[in-house]
Amino acid sequence: MNEFFQRLKLDSPAFFKKLGRIGVLLFAFGSGLIGAVALDVPGFEFPPLVNSILQYIAVAGAVLKFVASLTVQDPTQIQK
Repeated sequence: MNEFFQRLKLDSPAFFKKLGRIGVLLFAFGSGLIGAVALDVPGFEFPPLVNSILQYIAVAGAVLKFVASLTVQDPTQIQK
């Protein structure tokens, strides 16, 4: 468990930082549209299939950000 928290604090490689940003964008896009539908905003009515796809996009974005934040540039910095 200690290694897990150390990985979150250490710096990630540039590629995984970009993947993390993409994950945040996917999460924001999916959850924003799901929220608009849930709040009954006029003009935001999607079929159930689109709602399911938006949910998958939001979850995929959150998982992508989480996995990208666990990668480290220098694994030797992790103390076991």
